Amino acid sequence: MLDLVAECVEWICSYLAGEERATTSEEEVDRLALRFLLRKRAKTAKITDLIANSSNLSEFSKMVRDALFSEPVTISCFLPERVEEKGCTLFCPHGFKPDVPEKVKAIEEVLKARRISDALDAANSIFSRFFGVKPDREGIFLVFKRNGGYRLFISSIDELDEDITFHFKLARDFEENYVVVVLTDKTPLPFIKFFRKNSENVRRGKILIWVMDEDREYVDPFIGYPPDEELISRFKNPKLATQIESLWRSKVNRF
Repeated sequence: MLDLVAECVEWICSYLAGEERATTSEEEVDRLALRFLLRKRAKTAKITDLIANSSNLSEFSKMVRDALFSEPVTISCFLPERVEEKGCTLFCPHGFKPDVPEKVKAIEEVLKARRISDALDAANSIFSRFFGVKPDREGIFLVFKRNGGYRLFISSIDELDEDITFHFKLARDFEENYVVVVLTDKTPLPFIKFFRKNSENVRRGKILIWVMDEDREYVDPFIGYPPDEELISRFKNPKLATQIESLWRSKVNRF
């Protein structure tokens, strides 16, 4: 697992560099580690057992945090300096002093990661009611064994946009209906942009994308409906995906 940890650390640092920042947090690193494993599983089935076991995932995330913040596996990717800011603990390279915009961005990522983490717990109960059965927690996925099965991954719309090609591969690898559940956003703009860029490929890739509001505890279709017609009536707005298709398909070029 040490080689995989080192690879994950390098990927996280490359990801941060791509965003032109060097400051992160334990919360963001935990989330990025899961996304790294998702991408890795899309490339090879060798880590299937790792991503299917929650205790293994916790151990892996801890090893990645340690490697980044306290026990470096590479000196070029080591963030030992702690910065306390607005109730958040941030980490950055030795001798580096993050400016205000960098700290603001890092705190935003803390809050996003916390929200997705909390939403994982909410999804258990929300989708247990939706499917009428309790899930099997397979590490990074929730699996509901109903009429062919449904394999769910919880994400944000921005993360999904970045990871979509890996989800296409995973949808082909697994037998169950593959569903990416994205959380609501402050505005519809990220969804419109995603629809414009990816909707045709999503249909061809046989991925279902649904939206979950974890606070109001409802689910709506975004792109695609379940083959189990009985489930369609359990969405808060069952016709939403059809309405999005007809409305955004004709007006999306304005954005």
